Amino acid sequence: MTGVQTCALPICPPLVIVDAGDLLFESQVSRPDLERQLRAKARYVARAMSATGIDAVNVGALDLANGLSFVADLGRTSGVPFVSANLVSRSAKTHPFPRYIVKEAGGLRIGILGVAPELPPVAKGEKDENDYTTQPPLEAVKEVMGELLQKDLDFIILLSAVGD
Repeated sequence: MTGVQTCALPICPPLVIVDAGDLLFESQVSRPDLERQLRAKARYVARAMSATGIDAVNVGALDLANGLSFVADLGRTSGVPFVSANLVSRSAKTHPFPRYIVKEAGGLRIGILGVAPELPPVAKGEKDENDYTTQPPLEAVKEVMGELLQKDLDFIILLSAVGD
């Protein structure tokens, strides 16, 4: 999938379209009274991101308000390429999303990784709050950078929803 190429310049550079996360929901707290509407909005946002040809989207804390499985399903059904270097499934001891992806644009190879803040239990969503945990962001970045530096990349982009 490539980004939407629109520009007014005589020569348009290749684009890599990314998002740092926290886009699907406005709060970390699930709202059972509005769940149907909030999920519909998140699906719409994901379809819009997919239509732009987005290359990578980090999973932020707000994105998990309706649970990890909702975001994973959303990625599968919408085609949004979610990444997260530090979300870890407790039960499977695996990463529910790719830790990074490598994209090519304009002859350049670009590694893209993302991290979320360490999440307290209240931020993990009611649906599957015990099924995942977060690795400390800096620790995850160091691990993934070790892998990325072994690849023949021209650039590395870090998508961070960590905040201050």
